[in-house]
Amino acid sequence: MFKRLLIAVDGSDHSARAVEKAIESIAPELAEVYVEVVYATSSAQPKPGKLSEHELYIHQQNEEEILQPAVERLNAEGIRTEKIVLHGEPAAAISEYANEYEFDCVVVGSRGLNPLQKMVIGSVSRKIVEQIRHPVLVVK
Repeated sequence: MFKRLLIAVDGSDHSARAVEKAIESIAPELAEVYVEVVYATSSAQPKPGKLSEHELYIHQQNEEEILQPAVERLNAEGIRTEKIVLHGEPAAAISEYANEYEFDCVVVGSRGLNPLQKMVIGSVSRKIVEQIRHPVLVVK
């Protein structure tokens, strides 16, 4: 069914459940699937020369720690993956990236905000559903 997926992760339990649900969804065709695991950070991309080598290393290690569990889990199932780090407001960055490339489905976790939080700040998953032109699977 799905051959090319984008899975957005943020290191939370919700994104880990999204990875598991994606695996379940593609189970019959695992070897034929390609997944891009995306982490969007609201921090600006470090500019060359602005950070020391050590600070840049720490920044990259933090991104790697968020992406690696999902990549390892997918690879354990024999799924081809690629890690992508996006910079900018997460919903906008993920939506822009997903709309630029052809994905069969975008998979995101839901944070389960209460009604007041949703009204005031919205949720990344809701914004993604509204902005992406491809099917979106939101996992609670």
